[in-house]
Amino acid sequence: AIGPGGGSPVTYTVVPGALDYAASLVAGDGIDSNVTADAAVTRSFTIAEADSFGNAREDAAGGIASKIAEGLNMTVRSARWPRSPSHSGITSVDPISVAFDSTNKVYVVSFRTTVSGALTTRLEIGGFTVRGSPFETTVLPGPPEPSRCVASGPGLSGAVAGEWQIVEVDARDAFDNRIDTGELGLFRMFVKRSDGGFVWTPAGDASPNYADTPVDPAITVEPFRWDVARAAYVGRYKSTHAWTGSGYDLDVAVVSLASGAMKDIGAGRRTIRVKGSPGAVDAAASSAFGPGLSRGP
Repeated sequence: AIGPGGGSPVTYTVVPGALDYAASLVAGDGIDSNVTADAAVTRSFTIAEADSFGNAREDAAGGIASKIAEGLNMTVRSARWPRSPSHSGITSVDPISVAFDSTNKVYVVSFRTTVSGALTTRLEIGGFTVRGSPFETTVLPGPPEPSRCVASGPGLSGAVAGEWQIVEVDARDAFDNRIDTGELGLFRMFVKRSDGGFVWTPAGDASPNYADTPVDPAITVEPFRWDVARAAYVGRYKSTHAWTGSGYDLDVAVVSLASGAMKDIGAGRRTIRVKGSPGAVDAAASSAFGPGLSRGP
């Protein structure tokens, strides 16, 4: 009840309780969203002091910055290093810095990473594990780096007229992270007759003329798509030019479309020989022979 002379209603101000390290509020890049591997871009997330009920404290003065730095550990577990079999698969994020933002009363953790994979952030403050720790998110690979991408597959060593030929691309970013996101439109393949009269610019040319390749109705090229079983981007082509018994050559070029510009990738320019298909087996025209057919046991 309100005493004599008291008014109603009565307004109270409820302030946060005592600081609880474990209840600190954490949010931002690498905590609640994915980031992309990049050596030049700094990512950041914030930590706000709070009471045990999760109420942010507005009287933070930067006194626990050193405790945050001591109890912070960020690592990336990557399964994308098949070219480096000795790599442990776990890389520490470095450098990491902790600074106090006196305007917004939060601690800002800044970091950069060039390794893609599962990002784990473990945070203890003053010996207390912050609620939600460890935080799990993903570092995505960057765009393809043509000089690190490599083309391979049977379609770059030879072809059979009328049959689909497979070409694979091991896609990598500038930091050698495997690009396995399945994103479309990263690579393109061009195929033409070597004796067709149109000549491509030299491999590595800054302004290649692949897009000017005349359309050949006897050559079909399918776009690259991510193939889970092969763990690579896979494209196909087929030539239905008639085989006259002596064969003919095809020029194949596989290029990166990163940043909107066509660029040659490793082992992506080949001239291959096309041979005729042996055709279906004709049982009536086939014969069997050998000692096992002419002798008894």
